Order: sequence, then C-alpha cells, then structure tokens
Amino acid sequence: FGLWVFCLLFYEFIAVSFIRLKQNKSIFLPGKDHLHHLINQKLNHHLTSSLITAGIYVLIALLGYLITLYFVHLSFLIYLILFFTYVLGRFVLNKKLNA
Repeated sequence: FGLWVFCLLFYEFIAVSFIRLKQNKSIFLPGKDHLHHLINQKLNHHLTSSLITAGIYVLIALLGYLITLYFVHLSFLIYLILFFTYVLGRFVLNKKLNA
C-alpha cells in the first residue's frame, strides 16, 4: 500500500521527466509542464486547480487502498498498469497542448 500513497507524485515525476527528455530539456529545471500547472492554465484559478489535483491524489490513494485490501496479489500489477496508462495519457495531453 505504501506505493499507492505516493503514486501521483511518482507518476507525475516520471511522466514529466520522460516528456522533458523527449523535448531535449533538462529534467531538473523548473517548468510549467506539471499537472497542476496544466489544470491551472485551463481554469485560471489556483485554488480550484489545487483542489482538483488534491482530489485526484486522494482518489488514486483510496483506489490503491481498496485494491490492496481486496486484490493483494494483483496490487503491484495494477499499480504498474495504472502507471503506464498515466504516463501515456500525459504524453497525449502534452502533445495536444503543444500542437
């Protein structure tokens, strides 16, 4: 279950790192390509974008808790599948925003 608690942070870090590497940018420099910045760009309201990001975080953590509770042996596999789905989704989102 410990992986699920920090999943959005881990997912976002890896996704942004891959996107930046693909664009030949440094992964260590700050940028506006994180999920909360993208949501804030769309809504133009910092509090709302923070609440949405926190909601996504809590939803994934609760989902992870339930998966770990009921499907202990499949929890890590589901975590990895969700990870690859998230990274792929971020690539698609980034492509749409930069088109």
